[in-house]
Amino acid sequence: MNEVKIFRGDLDEQHRLSILENNADKIEDGMYIMPLSEEEIYSRRETLGELMIKQNTIKEEMKMVISEYKDKLKPINTSIADTLTEIKTGQQECSGRQYSIADYENGLMEIYDKRGHLIRTRRLKPEEQQTSILSLASNNK
Repeated sequence: MNEVKIFRGDLDEQHRLSILENNADKIEDGMYIMPLSEEEIYSRRETLGELMIKQNTIKEEMKMVISEYKDKLKPINTSIADTLTEIKTGQQECSGRQYSIADYENGLMEIYDKRGHLIRTRRLKPEEQQTSILSLASNNK
């Protein structure tokens, strides 16, 4: 490490400061770089280790808190996504019993919900196009 050069090192600090102020061509306040001694570097390393331990502890706590908030947000985010989809498509996804009624004249299968609302139609499948006597009998009961 370089040895620090001290202006008039033979004087006490107050007298040295007085000489510096009286002989300076310009005096200004500002930031500057000062070299550290080996002891100061060692001290800084100890301080850095302590700070890093504190930082790690706080980061771990922060991860736990963030995780808790993420868990709270999940159902809200899901509801938002579902609602946006419903707004975009003009439809909502439902679950429940569906009633399929064949319209043989037009070759369609009409599917209704429990309220009797037509929810969709489709073409009859080949196996649905021919009615059996048993299905006619069960529908007439």
